[in-house]
Amino acid sequence: TSESYAQAIHRECDRVGVKWTSHQLRHAYATRVARQFGIADTRILLGHSSLDVTAIYAHADRKAAGLIAQEIG
Repeated sequence: TSESYAQAIHRECDRVGVKWTSHQLRHAYATRVARQFGIADTRILLGHSSLDVTAIYAHADRKAAGLIAQEIG
């Protein structure tokens, strides 16, 4: 269940001395995947039917946006 999943994450985080929630991990994962492979592939991995929902999870990469703007003007 999602609750047992959250409890397992909490226990492991306590063991290694970090404070993360399952929600934070999902956002971090989505952002990393989107940065490396794009939002469409991230949508598939997260199981979303809409890119709009995925965009909520995958935070904007402002550094990448700046590099793109420099590259294409």
